[in-house]
Amino acid sequence: MKTRDNWRKKAKKANDPLSWTAYRYFRQEVKRDIRIAEQEFVAEQIQRIPNNTNNIWKAIRHCIANKSTSQRIFSKDDKTVADEFNQFFVSVGQSTVNKIISLANECNLTLNQNYLHQDNTPFLTSSH
Repeated sequence: MKTRDNWRKKAKKANDPLSWTAYRYFRQEVKRDIRIAEQEFVAEQIQRIPNNTNNIWKAIRHCIANKSTSQRIFSKDDKTVADEFNQFFVSVGQSTVNKIISLANECNLTLNQNYLHQDNTPFLTSSH
């Protein structure tokens, strides 16, 4: 990170294309290192106590990006808005299923067969 910051200072000072290229390279390296460290951290968290579902869900929630919660004003008719919300929530469910499967595969975990459909996708149950 220090190298990246030094190249940023040099690039801003000299406004040299070569310095900006070096800065972008080191910025990408830092991002890559952070991503790898996060993946290792999550894998370690899950493997540390594999039978603790609370710990596993905490690691899964850490992997799922938080979305912005800013208020929006809708100028469309109610049916269009309802359809768009429905599509959004359907995609969130599928995205979560895909991330669960991916995380289980990364950590060499087997999903419990009681909670899987025949196509090996997890059941998503509602709390009603």
